[in-house]
Amino acid sequence: MLHMGSPQIKEYHKFDFKQIEPILRTMAILLLLFAAFHLTELSNFTLNIDDEYQAFSHDPARWLEAGRWTPYLFELLGLEDPVLPFFPLALFGLFCSIGYLLFLRAIGEGYSNPLSLAFFPLFAAFPTWAFLTAFRPNTPAAGLGIAFSCWAALLFRQQRENVIEAVIRVRDIWPIVTAGFLGAVAIGCYQSFFAFLAVALCASMISMSLAGRAARLMAIDCAVMLAILGFSLFLYSVILKFFLVLSAQHIGSYIQIYIRIDDLIAHPAQILSQLLNQMMDIYLGRKSIYGYESPVIILLVLVAATGIVHRAYRLAGARGSFIAVLSIFTLLALPFGMNLISGGSMPPRSLVAVPVVLASLGLLGFKYGPRWLSRIGLIILVLVFFCILKSLSGFNATRELVQLHDRQLAMALSERIAHVVDSAKSSKPLTLDVFGFQSFHTPYPRVNESTIGTSFFEWDRGNPYRMVYYMKLIGLPVFNVVRPERRFELLDQFVAMPSWPAMGSVRTARDGTILVKLGEEPNPLYSQLLATKDPSSRPDDEPFYRMSTAEASSWSVLNVSVAHRSSEGLVLDTGSDPQLVFRTGALPIVKGCGRIELSTKLRVEKPSKVQVFYKKPEQTEFTGDMTIATEIVPPANGGFVELNFQMISREGFADSFRLDPVEDYQRVTIREIELFCRYPKPRGG
Repeated sequence: MLHMGSPQIKEYHKFDFKQIEPILRTMAILLLLFAAFHLTELSNFTLNIDDEYQAFSHDPARWLEAGRWTPYLFELLGLEDPVLPFFPLALFGLFCSIGYLLFLRAIGEGYSNPLSLAFFPLFAAFPTWAFLTAFRPNTPAAGLGIAFSCWAALLFRQQRENVIEAVIRVRDIWPIVTAGFLGAVAIGCYQSFFAFLAVALCASMISMSLAGRAARLMAIDCAVMLAILGFSLFLYSVILKFFLVLSAQHIGSYIQIYIRIDDLIAHPAQILSQLLNQMMDIYLGRKSIYGYESPVIILLVLVAATGIVHRAYRLAGARGSFIAVLSIFTLLALPFGMNLISGGSMPPRSLVAVPVVLASLGLLGFKYGPRWLSRIGLIILVLVFFCILKSLSGFNATRELVQLHDRQLAMALSERIAHVVDSAKSSKPLTLDVFGFQSFHTPYPRVNESTIGTSFFEWDRGNPYRMVYYMKLIGLPVFNVVRPERRFELLDQFVAMPSWPAMGSVRTARDGTILVKLGEEPNPLYSQLLATKDPSSRPDDEPFYRMSTAEASSWSVLNVSVAHRSSEGLVLDTGSDPQLVFRTGALPIVKGCGRIELSTKLRVEKPSKVQVFYKKPEQTEFTGDMTIATEIVPPANGGFVELNFQMISREGFADSFRLDPVEDYQRVTIREIELFCRYPKPRGG
């Protein structure tokens, strides 16, 4: 029997420590590198879009509506309040570091190799992560997705690298099932981790080939990889369905807008073109993605790819080079696989697999390429780090400035409201409504489809619920948002008001509701309202313009091949972007009207969008901010559809209007167009 003080026990413990010591040392270095690249975010607390909701909502089931059951479980087990400084991003860094260690083993790299450590910032701090972690509740789950994806890739490597037979045996099933479960957990964190998992598995397979694995085993390795991916997706779906049934939840519309398989079937060439364009934006380092031009990214890709192709040529000649080029292109394309089912492009935050692609190529290309090539590559890698730091610094500058802007605007609004509201009523929540939005302008970078640097008074083109929650979060008085059915009553009062910061841009309505007009362009809530009929209209209302009785010279068409009158109305065979421009001849009426309703009846052959454009006095061209739009679907009986549009302008209107009845090629019949002045401007208004 061995005693606790025996030499054997001491030797065992010494051996165990030696095994874990390099891992702990490497982990410490990785965490320090992560902190160096994320120092500003870790040491500051900046409120981001959605934080205003999450701070007051502690319902884990909300994740199930987005199809993400892993953060649902994660919150049930402990992280109940994700809107915190430091902690969510620190967890991301911890999980990311663990995942990177697993990934290194999955591609046959050692922990303490300086080259391995050098690529960690590319893996963990690439700017595309900033777009995802800007949504703070997503941040810890994203780290988990990295860790579980890399764990699955490691199991794949361990199962395949010692197999020398081109068959799958029964004993191989269990590792596939285990890796598939880990992959399902990763996809449950964020659906785009399916692409991350695919890249990690593909990189592991490529690394085995470069290490001299027999080419005859590549087909079976691919089959195992596809089996893991397929089982991961299947198991993710089964578990999601289980939790949805258990919690009586349903998948929300947020996810459904990214599933557009019909578009792929109808327009495959257009979808592929958009996919390639986004690939070019990412790998060429364009400003639209990174905030600044970063062309060294493509140089890194080319140098790393050259090293891989060089190694493949030495192993298998021209055939090996061809397979290497094909593998590299596959690796570069995998992060964009979901674009095929989402209309051709995805938000930059969903491209979670791009960092692992670049890290994989760099690690393998520099390891197996000629020494002189690796030395050039290291110089390029340093330049890439410079670009990463520049992008992250620009994003942080924008965050700080927009936070300052929002805080000052919220306080100014609160102060203005206090001046217009009876102090006796200020002890209870007041009812408020907002028209328009307040854009934030800065010389620092802001990226389309990213919330980085966006204002709570701007996002969603003006969402009063966000504004109210944000003001509540920073300690300002609590407001209720007006009921939707009351907005039409308030519309004409908003029309008469000037925009912020003018005096009169905050006032009380006749019923005591606080009205805040941030801008002239309506927010989505009012845009939807403006595509409806005025509820106060009467059947005997007389329009001041009716196309059926107006002279033909009052209108003209553009992008229309045939235009003629029939007993049913004006018939148009449209091209791309057809336009009907008309004048009423009633300049005194349109100039003195604050709200004009356009009523029309259309017959179309297929679904499309209808738009109405208008001008303010002295305006020469039609612009995108002076338009109302709605969707149109042909009825089952093939008849006409009645549409109504409310056009608003505090300054009145120019006598020039434009109707775009559809967007593309089809036959359209316009039965009638009528204009009504629904709100004559008050004298001096």
